[in-house]
Amino acid sequence: MSDNMRITVTVEGVEQTIGAFNKYDMETRERIKEVVTRSAKAVRRTAKAIAPVGPTGNFKRSISIRVVRDMDGLSKTVVPRQGKAPHRHLVHEGTGRRSTSSGANRGVMPANPVMARAQASEQGTYQAEIRRIINRDVVI
Repeated sequence: MSDNMRITVTVEGVEQTIGAFNKYDMETRERIKEVVTRSAKAVRRTAKAIAPVGPTGNFKRSISIRVVRDMDGLSKTVVPRQGKAPHRHLVHEGTGRRSTSSGANRGVMPANPVMARAQASEQGTYQAEIRRIINRDVVI
């Protein structure tokens, strides 16, 4: 055989195939966004149900969902907001023995990791749904 021998291969339907890949990616992204939203709502619902209610109710009322902007809806946070609940870290981590400068006892606040418990309650469902979306068989 000669070194000058050329083989030309023509692939038909490249544009359609690339379009199908892009459509698959967009559909997958939308399904994941739906799961993220459903899970965030479930975490918020659980957190509000188990949150302690103090004299103002601000901690429970402040629990909300925030979209992480640079993730295009693929990430959301569910946390008590600082403006309404600046004491949220004390609820989560608890306190040691507290007293005023004059020595008056203010007691101990036990740790109550509301958000961690709410997240843990949804984690299995969330992971199963994401696995189902990612592992589905698609013919392109």
